[in-house]
Amino acid sequence: MKTKILYSLLLLLIAYSVNAQKTYITVIDSQTKETIPYVTVCFECKTGDITKYGITDIYGKAENQATENDCNIAMSYIGYKTFIGKISRNESKTIELEPDYFNLEQITVTGTRTAKHLKEAPVITQVISSHDIETRGLTTVTDVLKDDMPGIDFQQHGYGIDIKMQGLDANYILFLIDGERIAGESGGNIDYSRLNTANIERIEIVKGAASALYGSQAMGGVINIITKKTRKKLEISVG
Repeated sequence: MKTKILYSLLLLLIAYSVNAQKTYITVIDSQTKETIPYVTVCFECKTGDITKYGITDIYGKAENQATENDCNIAMSYIGYKTFIGKISRNESKTIELEPDYFNLEQITVTGTRTAKHLKEAPVITQVISSHDIETRGLTTVTDVLKDDMPGIDFQQHGYGIDIKMQGLDANYILFLIDGERIAGESGGNIDYSRLNTANIERIEIVKGAASALYGSQAMGGVINIITKKTRKKLEISVG
């Protein structure tokens, strides 16, 4: 009996010491000072080119996954400006996100197949604008999606690039251009290199099942690329 009690106490001490070493980031609204749950957090550390992702819990807290000092940290959430800064290993920190009223007025069509303001969309929809793509210097659609979407993965195979979202493969992810299914799929894979980022107005992403609107292929999510509209009879751009 004594042995069992000592063993249990030892396990409790080990669990306490492991939890004591963890440090957390708290994310709050810069105006209301209230915590923000489900914020996407990205850690980038130079040594070993390590990138880790996390998400804040219902109390607005996320574990600090920085593996060294002076790591880059980026945070994004619908309705707030993306935060980019620095963080060190084992550092506890409170970060304030500023409301982005302009982005809330963006029009989205993917979640309901009707035009709605992002703030009024009943389905959580992530929007990546052309401004975001240009300021980050991203040149391929795969780079754009990997940079902004935790939980998405691209793998190179002999027959092309395979996409996975939240553990589901390309057969359950619907890829659209201006609301229409992209042509030229081969075994559920798409040649993403033929998509020109300079011609993208925005990318709308709906994670999770959207099969009621788009069919069984949208069980994993929908990625809709909205292209720029021509404003003049003749328009030329060089990149």
